[in-house]
Amino acid sequence: ERMTLCDGLTYYLPPEANQQIFARVASLTAPGSSIVFDMVNANFINQQRDGWHLQDLSARGAPWKWGHNDPTALLRPMGFDHVDVLDLNDLQVDRGRQQLVR
Repeated sequence: ERMTLCDGLTYYLPPEANQQIFARVASLTAPGSSIVFDMVNANFINQQRDGWHLQDLSARGAPWKWGHNDPTALLRPMGFDHVDVLDLNDLQVDRGRQQLVR
């Protein structure tokens, strides 16, 4: 099993670029491989577009351009059969070891 990591990337790219990345990763990986990425919910981006956080990111030249509400529907057609979606509330940080604990 192989893993591809796209951490801190997807929300800065337009939808078409993310679609191309996911499709390319899917075409290059063996069955059973994993892709790991962080993302935001599309509803958040649409509802908060005029909010201070997204406005601040945009003013700094780093606007958030993409979010998705259903990662399973996005990834399954590309061959990623097992989609595990974690919310920040599902994760814990072991500060002594400086690592994530699920």
